[in-house]
Amino acid sequence: DGPCQTALASVSTDPRCDPALRRRALLALGNVPQPTAASLHVLWSAFCRGGGDESRTALLAFGRAAGQLPSRANGSYEAARDQLGRALKLAAPDAIISVLQAMASTGDPSFVPAIEPLLVARSPAVRAAAARALAGTGGASVATTLVTAMPSEPDAEVRRELARGLLALDQPGQRTLAEAAAAMFHEHDAPTRLLLARLLGNHLDTDASARAALAQLLQHERDERICCYLAARLERGPGASY
Repeated sequence: DGPCQTALASVSTDPRCDPALRRRALLALGNVPQPTAASLHVLWSAFCRGGGDESRTALLAFGRAAGQLPSRANGSYEAARDQLGRALKLAAPDAIISVLQAMASTGDPSFVPAIEPLLVARSPAVRAAAARALAGTGGASVATTLVTAMPSEPDAEVRRELARGLLALDQPGQRTLAEAAAAMFHEHDAPTRLLLARLLGNHLDTDASARAALAQLLQHERDERICCYLAARLERGPGASY
């Protein structure tokens, strides 16, 4: 409620408080059910004051608070969305990841067009953050973007994030699953290959080709962990996802 938010805002802006306590207050302020415009202003101001852990914490909390607003059609959310959009354009390279995390916290698919170009950013860390943000904001609509980025991505950790993003989607679609299967057979990184296998394994009951792809992979797979997963999943058949 209002008094609680006022108290948290007071702690988060008090220079006499321990920095760790201020950061905890910022995070708590970002998780209140119905943040006020004043709370959003406090969080944004804390981000704008400078770099460091406190600024990054404030930005992440700002994204969470924006996502807690009861309606995205109100002026407070539109203002928050515009602020994040401007921040992504103006942020220094080391701050872009924090902005992407804040965007993902909102769950707003309107950020997708701004995030997609960062899948080809120079920094692997930024590309990985962009993959995570797309999965958090775009839903099934970003499935094609995530899966088509995999073959040309040179960094294994980024490919893992792309695969994790696909795995987080409820209904990626048959075309995406087919492309994921193709990527799985060409993937040299075992953790990424396992993530793609799990993606297919979660859709055995809706995609007939998924079972065939996993059975084919099992014939040639050398990684023990992946083999164990494939054998167990194919034995269980359609149904549970894991």
